[in-house]
Amino acid sequence: FPSHDNIPPLNCMQLIDFYIATLTNSEKHYPIPDVGECYIDLNRKEVENMSRLGKGKIWYRAKVVRESSNTLVLLSQTPKNGFSKAVDRCQSWIDNNQVEYYDESGISGDRHVFIIPDKSSVTLDQLEDKINRAMNCSLTYTFIFEDNGNAVYCGLDHVVSKSLGYLRTCIIRKFNSALSKCNQNYEVFKAIEDLRASDQFPSIIKMTTSELRSLIIGFGYSEDIAKQATSKAITYLTVSHKSEMDQTLEEITRLKKLIEDPTDYLVSLYEELKSELKSFYDSRKHSVLLSEANFSYKAKIDDGQIEISDNDGIDFNSHVIMISEEGWLKPLSINNQIESKYSMTIN
Repeated sequence: FPSHDNIPPLNCMQLIDFYIATLTNSEKHYPIPDVGECYIDLNRKEVENMSRLGKGKIWYRAKVVRESSNTLVLLSQTPKNGFSKAVDRCQSWIDNNQVEYYDESGISGDRHVFIIPDKSSVTLDQLEDKINRAMNCSLTYTFIFEDNGNAVYCGLDHVVSKSLGYLRTCIIRKFNSALSKCNQNYEVFKAIEDLRASDQFPSIIKMTTSELRSLIIGFGYSEDIAKQATSKAITYLTVSHKSEMDQTLEEITRLKKLIEDPTDYLVSLYEELKSELKSFYDSRKHSVLLSEANFSYKAKIDDGQIEISDNDGIDFNSHVIMISEEGWLKPLSINNQIESKYSMTIN
């Protein structure tokens, strides 16, 4: 994908799927921008149109969670605005003790907590609105692609088509080189087999290299093939290479099919790339469409800490039984969306 400041980073897995769909002439789904964990405040059709047309404006929103009736947690930034922007916007409230702010970021991720100690002066809606206004931003994108030395404004289809065209050319060049080598090897094996089948075979151990080359050239082979064959040890020339000939012929047939249509090979490369990237991709957080975001937060219990998770865990307002290392049982209620500590001490 061409590098340009005005081209958004696209979701890599979705982009690979788009390349595969283009190669296989199947239904294509345009990838959405991926600038890290945040929301894209447009519907899918609007975002896909930006990729399809190669231009458009994308609105980004930070991830803000209401953990309780008086607590908001800011979990992500946006491309233009960092966490400090939200803190600065709320600074007057913080200075007047109307809002308490804590940076609880750690190895598990970013976590900026805003607590309203007294809702008579500031409401949760007012706090959330101020944080969102501080973090919201938009970026205008224009795809520019170099084509024969000229700057071309284009959509993703053109970019992918040109990229795949270049990749096909490189792949076919690679396969043609391999095919040329295989054809040479096959001719060498065939020359050795013809040598072994000739009536002069019993006396080849007495021949000089020059005489052997002349004999092979006399069978109709080129001087280069004769040189390659006679560069082998005499013991190599006296044994059959029929099985290697058959294997080489199979490889020649395979390479010719790939040169004729390298589509399946290219698809396999993209599938392999997708497999290699998956663990890295899954370990990171990504931009999602606000219209498709999952707001069903769950509680995840890990090493004495009740954490909020948007994928794994149990539903809030649930009751669980904890088992200590000593075998004691302790009932535990998860009754609101607040991260907290719990103790397994049994008195």
